[in-house]
Amino acid sequence: MRLLTTDQRIVHGQRLHEAMRSWAAEAVVRLATERANTVRHLREHLGNLTQFSAQNRLSTPRMPVLYLFSGADLLTARALSPGAPAYVLSSALPFGDARCYLYDECRVRALGKLREFVVAWRSTQFAWTNTDFMNSWLKEKAPGTNTSLGVLPILLWSLAEANETVVSLERSPTSRHAAVLRTDRRTTVTYISLSFGRRVGAEIALASDGTKWLGRNHVCGVRLDRVDATAGVRVAPDAAVECRRCVFAHEAGVALTVAGACLLDDSVVEHAKIGIVVNEGAALHARGSTIQLCGLGINSKAPIILENVVVEECGRGVVAKQIDERGDCALQEDKAEPALDDRARARARLRLARRQAFGDTASPDVSSDSESEDIDGILAAKLKRHV
Repeated sequence: MRLLTTDQRIVHGQRLHEAMRSWAAEAVVRLATERANTVRHLREHLGNLTQFSAQNRLSTPRMPVLYLFSGADLLTARALSPGAPAYVLSSALPFGDARCYLYDECRVRALGKLREFVVAWRSTQFAWTNTDFMNSWLKEKAPGTNTSLGVLPILLWSLAEANETVVSLERSPTSRHAAVLRTDRRTTVTYISLSFGRRVGAEIALASDGTKWLGRNHVCGVRLDRVDATAGVRVAPDAAVECRRCVFAHEAGVALTVAGACLLDDSVVEHAKIGIVVNEGAALHARGSTIQLCGLGINSKAPIILENVVVEECGRGVVAKQIDERGDCALQEDKAEPALDDRARARARLRLARRQAFGDTASPDVSSDSESEDIDGILAAKLKRHV
């Protein structure tokens, strides 16, 4: 392999930067001409975001922005925080290769994929893009290089659309997954290509209100901290998951299914037909946690460890092959009637307030016409379904 001298590397870098700048400028003009309505709607949308942010003081001037699960959506972050000196975006999509813009074929291909992205983005009112489509578009190999097109075409076009010119592209000295773009306005855009699924050996399906949040990831040794999942969580056979300060619920099914290894720490499992199901051969260690308002609190086909655990206000308490009780546990007897005490009412009020704050509909079993909604009625309706 022939090594480049310092002067040669400088010249090569200048060629790359100029190639990226010329492609981005061409992309802005071509899209504004070929997709005039789409670009006009996009600019109006971004203007509305900026106005909304200013009116509600959403952004802090001169503070950097971190945007996780961003894909290539730099424009939204910039519209909401227009004065930020730095933007850090992170997603599982590849970054791409700047050498693409040295080759005519690759420049044409990148422009075509950019068109597809913008059209698809417009179809969702610039709210989101389909992950599968993004993978098929941006993981395609770029002609003239050994890597994929990645998000770089979208980032370059986004900066040019915002009237910023790229002056340098650097790879992060601290991470092989990160790349840094710098502009003539001293704005820094760092993109980190990192997938949660990279460390996983099993499947975790996390869903909230029926919509997959993390989707299906293959993870091992994952920690979930303060996750609120209302449509159930499943820990697959070869996964090891630690859940801290989480809330799991699933009124239509099982809130937490453990087929691998799970440490449930200082968490709440509630409002489910079955709170926790532990499959044969799995392992559950629950400590400092509460299982409440379920048809059946815990159903385990494997030995489980319960440490300072409370199971209450369920149709049935715990059905388990073997229980290792540690500390101060309070496990509801199977024949005990579900309680409607002050603690249960307080928790119901909290959940009701949370629903109303987020605009969710009230329980279908209870009318929500007044502010003084019958808390006892809510509890009774839930318990009636579960008992």
